Amino acid sequence: MTKKKEAAAAAIPETHRKSTGKANQKQMVYDSFFERPKTMFEVERDTHVVRPNVCRYVGMMREDGDIRIVRKGHCPVSGWIAGFYTTNPRFMPDKDQLRIDFKEYDRERK
Repeated sequence: MTKKKEAAAAAIPETHRKSTGKANQKQMVYDSFFERPKTMFEVERDTHVVRPNVCRYVGMMREDGDIRIVRKGHCPVSGWIAGFYTTNPRFMPDKDQLRIDFKEYDRERK
């Protein structure tokens, strides 16, 4: 490491450095949705991660099954109707539709 880079690294404590890592941004978005159900605009305001990236991370988490939409309502930031998402299992609604046993229904019809 050059002397300039060493001096710059020593001048700014690691806790105050701006992170540009995508993995860190995704974790920040995940943690923000974990606190309480929020809209993407609220997460953008809280984490300072730009909204297109928040949308991308929400899409990735939806594919993985890590995030669910809790309800739709008016966004406190924009005022528009938006989805409130959460990564916290405590806030997630039950999957009642998936618990229906269609095999029993098929047996009754025969």
